[in-house]
Amino acid sequence: MIWISILVTALLVIGIILVLNINRKSVNEFWEATRTVVSKGLKEQKTKPKHISLKRKTDMLIKGKKQNFLVRTFKETEDILAEAHQRHRIKGVYILSTLCAVLGLIVSFAASNIFIAFPLAFGAALVPTWIVKLSSSRAKKQMNSELEVALSGITTSYLRNDNIISATEENLLYLSGVLKHTFSKFVNENKLINSNILLGIQKMKNSIDNEIFQEWCDALYQCQSDRSLKVTLFPIVNKFSETKAIQAELDTMMMEPFRDTLSIVIMVILSIPLMALINGEWFDTLINTIPGQIILAVTFSVIVFAIDKSVRLTAPIKRGENV
Repeated sequence: MIWISILVTALLVIGIILVLNINRKSVNEFWEATRTVVSKGLKEQKTKPKHISLKRKTDMLIKGKKQNFLVRTFKETEDILAEAHQRHRIKGVYILSTLCAVLGLIVSFAASNIFIAFPLAFGAALVPTWIVKLSSSRAKKQMNSELEVALSGITTSYLRNDNIISATEENLLYLSGVLKHTFSKFVNENKLINSNILLGIQKMKNSIDNEIFQEWCDALYQCQSDRSLKVTLFPIVNKFSETKAIQAELDTMMMEPFRDTLSIVIMVILSIPLMALINGEWFDTLINTIPGQIILAVTFSVIVFAIDKSVRLTAPIKRGENV
């Protein structure tokens, strides 16, 4: 059979050469033309200036040289913790990521599959950063809701009594957590340490990283010199409602792919042990052969990439960028 196949192939090649009237001269001419075109293209590619988009140039000017994925991810995590005034947790995140990466390596060696060592270790190292990002998203959304209630109450009281210290003090009972600490500090410092309200407003503004809150503080700062500007406070507070409505619409769109991704990841991971029950030969091929181990490595790499992308989609919107 092999000799018949070789003979048929040879006859087909000879027939194509005769039909197309291919000779050595035409082959040489075709080769020379191809080489000329390729050489010309390579020279043009070298001499042609590299095109860089305006957005890329702006990012390079603002952020400098683009960092690799892992460094950029941990830098984002550090920024999130710094914004939440939780810098003490940064060291813990690095330690936990290292332990998770080591655990991923141990699992790969225990499974006798060196190909999954990198995706498992890399993905496990990112787990703490994913937890921080998801927690931060929930915390920011909760902070927006609490700020809306707090600023609405304080603004109402301020419009009535024309005294921001008394207005803030009236609403302290309804506040909790970071907001209660921030506004209590503002009241106590003004009463007991320094009666300079303008300085107190400036300090309060810098204590919470929220664009609408900082805009409200700027308007409140101006109100101390011009009482007629008090009417600008409520329109600023109403921006929380607008942002919340947009965020609710985006959550519906963004959380759906996040849930779908988690569902698919769970099904893919559970299908591996399930395969041992359905067809032991397939499972053995997947676990104990080189092609099967490579397939597992590619699968785990795709899972890590998909989860990271879906986690990034859950980030809350920023007023200045999206509204």
